[in-house]
Amino acid sequence: MYPVRIKSQAFTPFNRLMEDLFENDFSFAAQPPVNIRQTENGFGIELAAPGFTKEEISVHVENKVLRIKGEHNAQKQENTEKYTRKEFSKRSFERSFTLPADIKEDDVKASFTDGVLRLELTRKENTKTVHAVTIG
Repeated sequence: MYPVRIKSQAFTPFNRLMEDLFENDFSFAAQPPVNIRQTENGFGIELAAPGFTKEEISVHVENKVLRIKGEHNAQKQENTEKYTRKEFSKRSFERSFTLPADIKEDDVKASFTDGVLRLELTRKENTKTVHAVTIG
């Protein structure tokens, strides 16, 4: 008789979930959630970054790619009579978005309030020109 191995796939998603939880920081997802809305003049982006300060977040636009990065380092210390306990945590994220060709790269407005980064991206003026083509 040959030994039979049964590989159960029933717990595979659960195992992946548990690995993700324990490999990543519990308090912050690897990529923060984003809302993107289209406006008359362009786009509005809201990125949730609770626990971060505006100094810990950077926004760059280069070659039609919007990059948002955040890095937060914290140190907590408790002193008692018999011991000292220190807790370190480091959280970081990076989100990238390819911008439409008609967005002004040099006219991005940003604000950060209550853990939410808000960006306003403006479209270029309609510069389409129509050329008549002579049929020969």
